[in-house]
Amino acid sequence: SQVSDALDNVRALVKHLKPQTCDGACLEAMGRHMLAVFAMCGMYITNVHPAYHEKLALQLQEDLIREEEESNKKQEAKKAKAHDKKKKANEAKALKKAEEDAMKRQAEEAKKAKAEEEALKRKAAEEEKARKKAEDRRKAQEAEEQKRLKELEIEEARLREEAAKRSEQEVAKERARSDKERERSREQEQQQQQQQQ
Repeated sequence: SQVSDALDNVRALVKHLKPQTCDGACLEAMGRHMLAVFAMCGMYITNVHPAYHEKLALQLQEDLIREEEESNKKQEAKKAKAHDKKKKANEAKALKKAEEDAMKRQAEEAKKAKAEEEALKRKAAEEEKARKKAEDRRKAQEAEEQKRLKELEIEEARLREEAAKRSEQEVAKERARSDKERERSREQEQQQQQQQQ
């Protein structure tokens, strides 16, 4: 802005001053103004302009860095979102698998419990069958024993009856023999009496 103001002043002086009215002081002033303008232009070219372009380059670099950082942040956010999505999907998959495994394990446990229950029922039925069979065998043995005891009792009664009959027969024989002997002795006594007469 100072350079442009100096140039405007020089133009104004050159426009308003006429060559015939321009003396040494005027020319000296014009020369000073021109040197000032040249000095300002040199300062602008050597200092201000490079600094301005350096500032623009730094600003552009900062903008690029900021854009890159924003892009990186967006990519990181996108990656984080994708990672969260993948993590949620994996968690849902793991949860589903866990539920399926739990259901499968529950079904296997139910099947195992049913098999055990059926095995217990079969075992109980076999034990009941064996118990009934043993009970029938015991009853049959008891019936056989009772039958044998009854047969023994019948046999003993028959033997006792036969023994009693034999005893009665022997008694009857003995009685008959004794009666016969008495009869014989009576006959002998009668014969002796007859002979004595």
